[in-house]
Parts: sequence; structure tokens; C-alpha cells
Amino acid sequence: MKRFVILLLALGLILALGAAAAQAENFQAGDYVTFGHYEQDGSMANGGESIRWLILDVDGDELLLLSEKGLETHLFNAASDGTMWSGSAVRRWLNQEFYKAAFSEEERKAILTTTVEDTLEHGNPEWNTGARYGEITADKVFLLSYKEMTELVSSANRWCEPTRHVSDQGVYTERHNDMKTCGYWLRTSAFLTNAAMVSADGQIEPSRLHDALGVVRPALWVRASAVGAD
Repeated sequence: MKRFVILLLALGLILALGAAAAQAENFQAGDYVTFGHYEQDGSMANGGESIRWLILDVDGDELLLLSEKGLETHLFNAASDGTMWSGSAVRRWLNQEFYKAAFSEEERKAILTTTVEDTLEHGNPEWNTGARYGEITADKVFLLSYKEMTELVSSANRWCEPTRHVSDQGVYTERHNDMKTCGYWLRTSAFLTNAAMVSADGQIEPSRLHDALGVVRPALWVRASAVGAD
């Protein structure tokens, strides 16, 4: 009897792993999925709207996601004092307020803890004249680095449209291919007191840490079984 129970448990595990693998096979980089909810249409009365994400990478049954739109405005840090990603206000907000507001308890269980680097390999050496590199952190939600943006995100997908909620806060926008675009933060340090940002025209450039109207475009790793097909 005991062997029979063990066999059933083993069979269940194999089926579960197979189902997870099959789920991941349904997705590939460049696809869009939905996961979580956040205020986007400018009306708090009707609750948060489904968040649409671009898949940047697939690793087994895990997906690297980048929000399609800029979801919020937030300063990188309260002062332009050289603070890096590890100690930044935007990192705390992403992993506390946003993490709790955007995802249900079940969804939070599906989000993986990611080792996040603000290192020489992830930066632009021409900008790091002060040798500013932060600690390696463990985060649920994060911003992409300079390297990840240049290697994983196509030029077309670097353009980012703000949600109505973000637009209502007065962020600077431009028009590209009939799309209203905004600039958004990366986590990479730049020069003595700046951080990298993707501008409204899709170029990566340094920006002041205390720019209150910097837009946040979150990224995260999640199990494929938790997301919805777009």
C-alpha cells in the first residue's frame, strides 16, 4: 500500500511538471500576457485594470515580463545624492506598495525572487565615471538594467505608452508612430548622481535621481502557469 501511495505521488509530480512545461511552451519572447491588476484608466471607482506584459525571455516554466505600459510615476530617489538601485526609493516602492497593490496573494506566490545586479556588466562604462556600482539584491519586482534593455528589448518595444492614470499626472510625452510615449527609469547607475532612463523617443540616457515625473515600467520573473494568454 505504501509503495502504491508513493507511486501515485510520483505520478502526480510528473504530471504537474509536465503541465507546467506544456504551459511554458505556449509562450515565447515577444508574446503578451496578462497578470495582476493596477489602476490605469484614471478612475479609482472601478478598481484596477488587468496589467498587460511583454514576454522578454522564457526559461523552462518561468517567464521574464516587462509591463507594456508605464504604470506609475515615481522618483528614483528623494535626493540626487548618488543613491543606487539597492537603496533607492523606487526599489522599495516596487517591492512593497506596488507588489501588494498589483497582485493577489496567489499571484504573489507565483512571482519568483530574482537576483538583481547593478554591476559593471549591466551598465554603460562610458557613464560610470565615478565607479558607482550597487549591491546585488534579491527582488520580486525590479527595473531592467542598461544591459537587459539593450539585449532583450527591441527598439520598437522601448517606446512606452503611459496609462491614462500616469498621463493625468502630467508626465512629458511625445508622438511616435501614432503612439504617445513617455520616458521611464532603468536601475543602472550613471555618472556621480544619475540613473539611466529610456527617454520618450526610445533612447537610453542618464537622468536625475530626484525627477519626480520619472515613469515606472516594472519587470519580474513569474511561473508561466500563473499568467493569462493575451
